[in-house]
Amino acid sequence: PLVYYKNIRELRVDLKKVGSQIDDQNKSDEEIELRKRFSTLKGELVRSVDERYIADFLYIHGIKYEYEKKYEQAPYDYYPDFYLCDYDIYLEHFAIDKEGKAPPVFDNPKKYVQNIQTKRDLHKKMGTKLIETTSGYLNDENSEEYLLKILNDAGVETKNIDTSVVEHISRKFNQ
Repeated sequence: PLVYYKNIRELRVDLKKVGSQIDDQNKSDEEIELRKRFSTLKGELVRSVDERYIADFLYIHGIKYEYEKKYEQAPYDYYPDFYLCDYDIYLEHFAIDKEGKAPPVFDNPKKYVQNIQTKRDLHKKMGTKLIETTSGYLNDENSEEYLLKILNDAGVETKNIDTSVVEHISRKFNQ
């Protein structure tokens, strides 16, 4: 369903109703590319329900972003989840709970958590601004408030939601 949700839980319920498979396991690069199956309001494909929610939130709130833009400063291939173009800020969404643990269904949860620190260290070393979201907090009851706080604390201006635009977009994509 291509509509905007104020809470990610509502999105997950609707996706299950239409038979969408929600699979957040780490796989090979080829499998990961195939996993880009969640369509956003902007019309792009992302890898997870959480990323879809964030992408839709950014789009609806007038924040220009690029999804998985290559991080040129890295000595290896690295594609942060979102690059906020007008702010020169990278946003990474980490699939960890409130205690900092990765889901046990991941192939290697310990390595996933180690990679989070590697990304933080890289941004610090390169002097680039990184903001983070986590599944544990995003999937709480106040998804929208959580993202507003993270972005506002980083100096990112959000526009008020124009519900008529949201309804127009939702109708357009659901035709």
